[in-house]
Amino acid sequence: MVDPSSANADSRKDTHLYTNGLWLCLFAAVCVIAIALRLVTQDVSWRTPDEKTYISYATQVGQSGPGTFRALVSYYNRDSSQWLYPPPLRVGYVLAVAELANLFGTSAEKAGTWLAFASSLVGVFVAALLDGVFSIVGRLSSRWRF
Repeated sequence: MVDPSSANADSRKDTHLYTNGLWLCLFAAVCVIAIALRLVTQDVSWRTPDEKTYISYATQVGQSGPGTFRALVSYYNRDSSQWLYPPPLRVGYVLAVAELANLFGTSAEKAGTWLAFASSLVGVFVAALLDGVFSIVGRLSSRWRF
């Protein structure tokens, strides 16, 4: 004889597995679409003035090294016409783009595009990871009644 409570529990487990599998497939589909769309649009036809400024900073740092920041800041502070553009304060981003360009032997513009691509993918995966963490916490907290 089959215990009705165990049959009910098995049904809930099957539904839970089906739902998790469905969400996993949906997440995989979104990731594949995001990657495909980003790869198709790698060649950027135009850049904003701010992007051009950061690419210029990265190109100069890539050619002359990190010591160039002192000259970039000095030039930026001296020339008030430069104050329309962003200051060279994004040291981490500029160094990352410059080093990627030097490492792969490409332009700072291409390196910046690939860095943005990688960052957007990391963002998608971190969001999915956080969703999983909060989902688990939500399930656990629903079991604890205060």
